Amino acid sequence: MADGFLSPLSQPETGIVASFLYPLRGAEAMAMIVIMATAFWGFTILVPEYWLSVWADANSLGTPSMGMLVILISGLPGLLLLPLILIYLLQYLGRVLVSTAMGETAPPRTPDRNFDGFFTGLSPWFAWLILGFAVGLLPLAVFVFSSHQPILGNFVPIGLLVFSLPYMLVALMMSFLHDHPLAATPPGVIGVLLRYGGPFVPTLLKVFALLGFAAATIAVTLAVRASFFWGYICMALGCWAGVIWAMIVGMRILGLHYFHHKDSLKWHHDHPRWGVSWRL
Repeated sequence: MADGFLSPLSQPETGIVASFLYPLRGAEAMAMIVIMATAFWGFTILVPEYWLSVWADANSLGTPSMGMLVILISGLPGLLLLPLILIYLLQYLGRVLVSTAMGETAPPRTPDRNFDGFFTGLSPWFAWLILGFAVGLLPLAVFVFSSHQPILGNFVPIGLLVFSLPYMLVALMMSFLHDHPLAATPPGVIGVLLRYGGPFVPTLLKVFALLGFAAATIAVTLAVRASFFWGYICMALGCWAGVIWAMIVGMRILGLHYFHHKDSLKWHHDHPRWGVSWRL
């Protein structure tokens, strides 16, 4: 798709600034940011705020059961649609990672809005959820359940999470880009980190910067709520757009790392299992 605000590059970039502008190189990437941000804004900000107002009014009138009924009825669309929206976003993020790893400079097209578009190609995400995310968070989970110290204000959980991020990121890349669909096992991921950890450091720092940008955006938005409610409502839409932008750019950075180091990583043969172009 070469119909964005910026033209696609002649070859994959190496700098973070060009990667940050990546969504502007395709109309469908920009559409995904706008549509997904609006959807998540509606279901995670507007609807919960409506629930809080209904609950407060129902309590003031002495009818909490009626307020709960209104909340349950108004929450049904979100319970049905929000998982599908999240799945659709994950499908697109996977396509960004794969297309970038194959050397494409323009964002991929969005998945088809049918059963195949929503559910075909989710297996790498399930593999990463078990082998990457769950295993990566295991040290943090052990600390939380075994420690008698307060979690809030304790820097140990933050350190464990930062320590686990390289493992989770490499596992994510291997889940999508390796010939073997279950290659992201703990020995495989740790082996990659030990052999190729040095070249991965710049990529990791870029992803950390994106995570910090997203976290700062969320923190500033939440801080405004108490003093300027309607400003918070408007800022929340921009916050969601920034978070989704950071997700797309993050997948772009991970895909670029593989593209520039594929000869040393050697995760695939001449015809990788993840197919042609953006297909998973």
